Amino acid sequence: MAKNPPRSSNNQDRVQAAREQAEQQRIATQKAQRRRANLIKAAIAATVLIVVAVAVVIIIALKNQDEEQHSESSYPKTGNEYGGVVFTSPNEAKEFNLSGTVKRPEGDPPAPAEDVNISGADANAKPVQVIVYADPACPHCFEFERAFGPLLNQKLEAGEITLEQRMVPYLDRGSPSNFSSRAVNMLACVADAKPDAYNAVLNDVFETHMNQGELKNQELIDLAKKHGVEGKIDSCVTEGRFRPWIANADHQAREDGVRGTPSVFVNGERWDGEQEPSFENWLQTKIDDAK
Repeated sequence: MAKNPPRSSNNQDRVQAAREQAEQQRIATQKAQRRRANLIKAAIAATVLIVVAVAVVIIIALKNQDEEQHSESSYPKTGNEYGGVVFTSPNEAKEFNLSGTVKRPEGDPPAPAEDVNISGADANAKPVQVIVYADPACPHCFEFERAFGPLLNQKLEAGEITLEQRMVPYLDRGSPSNFSSRAVNMLACVADAKPDAYNAVLNDVFETHMNQGELKNQELIDLAKKHGVEGKIDSCVTEGRFRPWIANADHQAREDGVRGTPSVFVNGERWDGEQEPSFENWLQTKIDDAK
């Protein structure tokens, strides 16, 4: 029986060459795939940057347009020159009925002053004067209201204090829709139309914002109507009727040294929660000292 001839070295060379060619093709394919992947990633990154840039331009344009549309306003009938609404009982606000118009300040709000000097504060006020600076988008303001709102109402009922709510849109910079200014404007509309509903609406704004995030104008209108606010609340909110008054309050608060919200002052003295952990005890001391 004949034997097969031994495999020639030429066959081995061809096999080896085929293997090398396959390996080279595999490496080339991998490089091509990496290049395509990198190009796709770069294209995606460029697209994201373009989208972000366009979004920023749109937000800035909307904010500028928003400011241009609200250059001056009147005062709410229960609003004072400092942007405050003063309550003498939980459901009764003092009427100021200030005449004239308020012009929106030019430029961005200033940095808060180093020295604290609260406009309209009275060191000798009797009943004791409580001024609260808050922002509807501020979670700590909601916590303060939830913790001490009942106490303040109790003191109001007893005639021991007056409560001035100064709502300021400090957090507008982080909002694409100027939520703080829009919500403060809605509260000003309530103070103008139905001040006895103000505190209930304020609490609802805080809680709804915490649960749902920023509200649209119609949602703010619906929230006010839920508490019996009628009249011209729709146009007051959608037109931003009191926005210049609010912008003035924002600038004034910063010039007075209010660095953030909530900030609470009693007869002009700021409550420091680190130095005086019990707000109730601190407030009672101020009330007793004023007697």
